[in-house]
Amino acid sequence: MNYKILLIDPESSVTEFFRSILPTHLYTIKSVSNQSALEKKIQKWQPDLIILGDASDTSFELLTSISTNPTTSSIFLVMLVEQACKEKEADAFDKGADAFWIKPLPKQATLKRTEALLKRKTRLTSLEELQIGEILISKDAFTVKKSTQIIDLTQMEVSILWFLATHPNQVFSRQEIATYLSSDKTTTDNRSIDVHILSLRQKIGAEYIVTRRKRGYLFKL
Repeated sequence: MNYKILLIDPESSVTEFFRSILPTHLYTIKSVSNQSALEKKIQKWQPDLIILGDASDTSFELLTSISTNPTTSSIFLVMLVEQACKEKEADAFDKGADAFWIKPLPKQATLKRTEALLKRKTRLTSLEELQIGEILISKDAFTVKKSTQIIDLTQMEVSILWFLATHPNQVFSRQEIATYLSSDKTTTDNRSIDVHILSLRQKIGAEYIVTRRKRGYLFKL
């Protein structure tokens, strides 16, 4: 899984630090320099983690705004402060921070902290929801969103999409997909898989589900 991290970093030094320690195949890092740019970036990019690079009044206002907004409350929040601001830790947690890190940051410890935080986010959401890019799949509710648009899928289509998306870049034959569906208390046959795949492509976009000739289908990251 590729995690998305968004930083508020007016001087770019924090962004460069995180880019130097986090492997690029697991983390995508972007930064903004002001509040208005952050709000636009959150809506467009939907990050997993936001790191606020200081303990200013604006940062505390952002903590409250992001953590109390239903559309952004699932985003994990870290406040990153200078040693002189360490007494603001309790206030940061009261305002919605998930972590409070004090500079200077040790490289290895920061890597492990980031890994642990995002793994916890995955565990919290993995039972019911899966976010890949702009696609949000809610398995138990049988709903799918693309960006902010709700996509009308059948129960069968959601089940197939969930199976493929939770095993990205792996090819599955029609029989393997049908076997999964039967174990998921959904009945179908091999011949109808193609019909459901075609419908999924029309609804969510053809770029997500790829055909491998004579082998089957895969969900492409």
